[in-house]
Amino acid sequence: MARDYSNCTCGEGYDLTDLNLTGVQGDLIKEIYATGKPVVLIMATGRPFSIAWEKEHIPAILFQWYGGEREGEVIADILFGKVNPSGSFCYSIPQSVGHLPVHYNRLPSDKGFYRSPGRINRPGRDYVFSDPEPLWTFGHGLSYSHFEYGDVRFNKNTYSLTDTVHIRVNVKNTSAIEGKSTVQVYVRDLVSSVVMPAKQLKGFAKVTVPASGNATAEIAVPVDELGLYDKNMQYAVEPGDFEFMIGTASDNIFFKKTLHVGEKQDKMEKKALPQAEVTPTAKGKSMTVRGIVRDVQAKALDNVQVSVKGEKGSVSTNEKGEYTIRATSAGTLVFNKKGYETKELEVKAQNTLNVTLSNKF
Repeated sequence: MARDYSNCTCGEGYDLTDLNLTGVQGDLIKEIYATGKPVVLIMATGRPFSIAWEKEHIPAILFQWYGGEREGEVIADILFGKVNPSGSFCYSIPQSVGHLPVHYNRLPSDKGFYRSPGRINRPGRDYVFSDPEPLWTFGHGLSYSHFEYGDVRFNKNTYSLTDTVHIRVNVKNTSAIEGKSTVQVYVRDLVSSVVMPAKQLKGFAKVTVPASGNATAEIAVPVDELGLYDKNMQYAVEPGDFEFMIGTASDNIFFKKTLHVGEKQDKMEKKALPQAEVTPTAKGKSMTVRGIVRDVQAKALDNVQVSVKGEKGSVSTNEKGEYTIRATSAGTLVFNKKGYETKELEVKAQNTLNVTLSNKF
């Protein structure tokens, strides 16, 4: 006998025009909450729903995706403490259907670019009368345990194209209940030839931490996974700076560090661009620094004035945004273009320094 799909709210080929709870479910939740009794909301569903009121008022919410015929036992084990939950969202849950699409790996100029959310009585620049952020973001998840994170260590600061970034994070359980914590590593390519997301999940480690104890999360991220598909649809890792973000969710970052990925010396391009000389009295070893200057949309910027801080003379970027300049390993480069914010960047003995300039608003 064919299944009756007349009351389905999700499934293959079944879409909704909004993401509110269907029927009178929302009203029922409010009536139960009004009794003053302790309430736990269990979302047994196959798609995310917009439950802004429930998030604000219900003290505990358990998401149980369709778990099969024994999902009732699983829910009972969690509610009565036989199992300590440790799951994390693999997508973001929107405030409303009007907030779609919601995704953590959005582009830098997408939602929230102006950082001016709106309110009913105070319009904003991002969403006029609302905050663009989701109810819960990618990677979010709670448990009965409480954790503290620290002593983040990287195996080094500068990497070649064939290296692997190794990260160690100490996780401390400050509760009397053994639990599992998922430490997540997000990465942003700070300057790229095409627009890249503000953050991308590149690795994670789920560790079991004993009650009042410690555990070490170890995550390895090969440099080869930091690449992109360029305008010619060729995959490549572009040398430059990458920001590594360590957190327990895409919106809960507790540590940031910028790492440099450099070119192999035999692969360095020798471009015939004008160079400004640095005086031999400056600190550090004299060296050649080259790179590309782009805006937040990855567009190459020409006629950007590049100079060494404290030195006379400068060079200009060409039509491809490229520059080459003589500096010292301990010097600082200054990037200046009308209509854009001036940026200073320490050389730190790096041969390649790509830069993103933001527009002045």
